[in-house]
Amino acid sequence: MGYDIDQNSLFKLIENFSAELFSSYKVRPKIGAEVEFYLPGAETEIQKALQALGKQGVIIENEKGKNQYECVLEYSGDLPQLSAQINNLRDLIQAIASQYSLKAIFDAKPFADDYGSALHLHLSLHDANDNNIYATGSIGDNSFMQRSIAGILELTAEGIYIICNTDQDYLRYCAQFMAPTKLSWGGNNRTTVIRIPDSKPAHRRIEYRVAPAHCDPMRLIFLMLLGVYHGLQNQLLPPPRIYGNAFDEQYLLEELPANSLEAKNIFHNRGNIAKYIHEAFQES
Repeated sequence: MGYDIDQNSLFKLIENFSAELFSSYKVRPKIGAEVEFYLPGAETEIQKALQALGKQGVIIENEKGKNQYECVLEYSGDLPQLSAQINNLRDLIQAIASQYSLKAIFDAKPFADDYGSALHLHLSLHDANDNNIYATGSIGDNSFMQRSIAGILELTAEGIYIICNTDQDYLRYCAQFMAPTKLSWGGNNRTTVIRIPDSKPAHRRIEYRVAPAHCDPMRLIFLMLLGVYHGLQNQLLPPPRIYGNAFDEQYLLEELPANSLEAKNIFHNRGNIAKYIHEAFQES
């Protein structure tokens, strides 16, 4: 495991930075999630398991890999509850899979020659009337969106130490399989760390694509919220939007950490996240 922080501390940090976002900027975060996983085995049994999950109200979609699927969780403003839903969903998938002699795999990169599995978060910020403030104007002109993107990206390289558990998690950052490899953002672009999916402005959101599917959701929610706060507080601007493949050398982008040691060094050398955590508990 990366940085050592317990669930109670994470809860307090999420509560703290959510309150800071509202008191300083009058916005509240809402987050949805997508959980990817593999369900290898006999096709008949797989279909039975998927049907059983559907009867439990689980929204399931096919993913790119062989016997890979994705489950969708709706947006929520109750972020600790969303974290619990993600954990409960993974437990439910595993329990139902076992009923059909199957095992669901949430590892980041279980198969070297196939797609990795991620936990994607979708974030939007809402005003006191529940209006999505990312919906105003264009993506490039919306200062809240631009600063959110910038802040999340600036903390991502050190934040990966918080959300990745083993060196296997870093194997997912592979250009061959539509995963992020460099600090970048774009529109409907699955090679970037941050993707802004095609949607009507009212549904505009930030999709954060770095976490492995088995990631502790509380850690990931905290990292994303902190990135937004960091960007707003410092009035950051993001690098240029990527329209092609973010892994192309022409863009001269910073690469994501290649392993846990590199991530640990970046975390400690940059120190932004550790400083925020320390200050949050000093003030509480």
